[in-house]
This record gives sequence, C-alpha cells and structure tokens, in this order.
Amino acid sequence: MSKLNLYTRPIVIFDPNNKLHRQYFTNFLASGSWSNCPVRFAVEEDHGNLIGHIQRKLLIWYSDQEKKGRLAVAKIQRGKKHLGLTGTGFEITLE
Repeated sequence: MSKLNLYTRPIVIFDPNNKLHRQYFTNFLASGSWSNCPVRFAVEEDHGNLIGHIQRKLLIWYSDQEKKGRLAVAKIQRGKKHLGLTGTGFEITLE
C-alpha cells in the first residue's frame, strides 16, 4: 500500500440527515473548494457529477422536512393582495 493511501481523506456517501455533511457542503459553496473538508464524498448512483448529486439529495431532504413540518415555510395568505407595481398605468392586484 502506498503512503498516499494512508493520508487520504476517507470516502463517504453524502447523507443529508448528517448535519456535518450539510455543513461541509455549505463550506464548499462559500469557498469553492473541498480543501477544508475532512472527508471525500462519492456519488452513490450513476447521477453524473458530485455537486449535482448532493444538490438533488438536499432538495429531496429539505422538501421532506417541510412536509413533516420541521422547517418553517412561508405561508401564502389568500385574498386581495396589492403587488406594489407602480408606473404601469394601472394597479395590479391578486384575488
């Protein structure tokens, strides 16, 4: 076994339930680099690139969290709403 194999970061499958995995991805988005990430993520299925795979998993995870009521979501109130558009020559409202 090569010495390089001893010092490489462990390869893991991205798990959106793992708060650390979500934080590692957030850090990657902020810095544009995986250099500070202590693990290497692998694509578990044949989805193409790693970033797209992680984004799809997060989208599904956050959608499930909203359905379960664990995330606060914006409530759309029904009724007449003024859109605040000016300069159009007429007022636009939603009903």
